[in-house]
Amino acid sequence: MGKQKERPKSWKEFSEAINKNDWEEDWRPPFKVFQWGCEWASYWLSRVALLEVLEYIGKLGILLAAIAYIYPGCDERKQAAEDLTKSKHYVAWQTLNSAVGKSGNAGRVDALMDLNKDGVSLIGLDISNVTFERNLILTNAQLEYAKLDGSQINGSDFSDAIMWNVVLANATCSCVRFRNANLDNANVTNATFIGCDFSSSSLFALNCSNTTFKFCNFVNSHISFSAKATFAGCNFANCNVWTGDGTNILQIRACNIFGITNASTYFSRLLKNNFINYSVPITNHVEWLNRLIRLSAEADKERRPKDLTPEELFYCRFVCTTLSDTNKSN
Repeated sequence: MGKQKERPKSWKEFSEAINKNDWEEDWRPPFKVFQWGCEWASYWLSRVALLEVLEYIGKLGILLAAIAYIYPGCDERKQAAEDLTKSKHYVAWQTLNSAVGKSGNAGRVDALMDLNKDGVSLIGLDISNVTFERNLILTNAQLEYAKLDGSQINGSDFSDAIMWNVVLANATCSCVRFRNANLDNANVTNATFIGCDFSSSSLFALNCSNTTFKFCNFVNSHISFSAKATFAGCNFANCNVWTGDGTNILQIRACNIFGITNASTYFSRLLKNNFINYSVPITNHVEWLNRLIRLSAEADKERRPKDLTPEELFYCRFVCTTLSDTNKSN
């Protein structure tokens, strides 16, 4: 309704339009008469305002019924989603708890990533003596006091994670991203880090007794540590290094020390007198590693990083290739 219907033909006009022979020979005229009557009934009813109001009321009733059906469903769907999330978290924690003491993945990667994706705190988590073969993505994770001691972690990402007092003692980390992470007071005793990215990270008060860092990226990071540590082929460009009197460094060789700040006198002496190090304005880590590889073939012995062993140069090439492939895939 709402649109005025066209007035039907009068009976005179209608009857004249039907041939007389049609009434005698054809069976359709009675139906045409019935249709004509219906057209007039529809025409007159369309002019009754009450019927138009009733039509709108009917449509409004359908709309209200639909809203009444959908609205309670919103709360039900919300509750169902919350129940599903709780169930997923329960399964994830059950997976982690049942995997304690097992060295393999045992479903930990998916469980950890699901929990972290939903913003669940992983403070104090125990995933010691576990092997993670790539694809563990825990960016922005809350991992304070987490235990990863004795674990082998390869190609994983802990960028922007909070890892105060984390335990990585006796761990081996290869090509792991700790970019912009906070590892203050971390225990990395007897750990080995190969090709790890600590750029722009906070590494104050590291406990790194007998810890080895090879070809790691410390660009723009802040680092202070106690006990003896070894650094080989690392990039410290623009790094804030606090080393106390410097005697807590066991070795630092073939590293880029461009723009280092707060280094102690002993540290500076160690850089100059002990091993060959470099001071070049290179902040791109792949570029730095490529430079080391080129220098290893230098004829000039004064420029060649002779303090890197053949095995370490192999690792340097491996890390350079791995990081290059990762950058391309990203």
